[in-house]
Amino acid sequence: MTTPDSITVVPPRLRGLLLAGIVMICACSGETATFDSARTEMVLPTSPATSSTSSTTSTSDAPSTSTTTIPPSTTTTSLAPPPTTPPPPVNPSGFAMPSTDLESLRLVLTDDLSIYGQVPLGSFPQATGGRWGGYGPDVHDTTGFGVYDMNRTISIVDGVLDIWLHTEEGVHYVAAPWPIIPGTEGSSLWYGRIEFAFRAEPVPGYKTAWLLWPDSGRWPGDGEIDFPEGDLDGVAAISGFMHRQNAKRAGDQDVRTDGVYANNVWHTAAIVWLPDLCEFWLDGVQLGTSITERVPHTPMHWIFQTETRLDFSNPPPDESQGHVQVDWVAMWQYDPNVHVG
Repeated sequence: MTTPDSITVVPPRLRGLLLAGIVMICACSGETATFDSARTEMVLPTSPATSSTSSTTSTSDAPSTSTTTIPPSTTTTSLAPPPTTPPPPVNPSGFAMPSTDLESLRLVLTDDLSIYGQVPLGSFPQATGGRWGGYGPDVHDTTGFGVYDMNRTISIVDGVLDIWLHTEEGVHYVAAPWPIIPGTEGSSLWYGRIEFAFRAEPVPGYKTAWLLWPDSGRWPGDGEIDFPEGDLDGVAAISGFMHRQNAKRAGDQDVRTDGVYANNVWHTAAIVWLPDLCEFWLDGVQLGTSITERVPHTPMHWIFQTETRLDFSNPPPDESQGHVQVDWVAMWQYDPNVHVG
């Protein structure tokens, strides 16, 4: 009789002798033997061919402890992709240069002074390719003691415009440069905003009067806006002056003042000049209150005017020398059609 591979047939004469032993064996193995009365055959269980495979399959579904073969998370950090956008470069001053329009203000100029490379004395403003201008040479400052000469005073070192105030053979050299707005011949605005990062060493006998000066040249009638203004003696305060429209004398002005100026620390400064509004900002903080009356209302141009102090009797000491620096400058033209946000 042909039987399947999984069935073993026991002859009847041996059935009784083997039955007790078979039952004992099955009890020990946990299996069950069946007796087919129709076929008078004892069917003995056999392990299915897949039983060993089933065991392998269950171990392949590894318990959680099997994950100990995976490297710890710290080893995967080196596989992280690099940032898609590199961090912005840090300016020497540590202050980021503005780069966008503001409400009612259209950005017309930015210059972080790094694009020119190293510009030694005697090469400014030529090395800027028409992006900067200034007074001089051989033009005297307000007191007459100083001589504006960019060739002897201005260099650009590591992205910083450096004004070196000093004396040579009895001549006190000063500087008054200005950035040139692209598409124009100068730095003229009709209302707007000027912002820059700067620092100054104590240089006794000298001062800054960085200013908006009327294009008309009519002064004091068309006003003037100065900031930061102050002596570079390490004692004087940083001040902002707005000479009023239709002034009849130099003292017809509003003044806002802050702490000590020439402390060799980087600052940001901003002038906000809008219709019927003038404000001075230092390091993000407004100096005093807004000025809203008799604000100058004719076009003006910007000048980094750095000169001898306003002492018409005493020139600077010959041994006095030091540096005033600008890291970047940004300018906006007033435009009521510009909206942000």
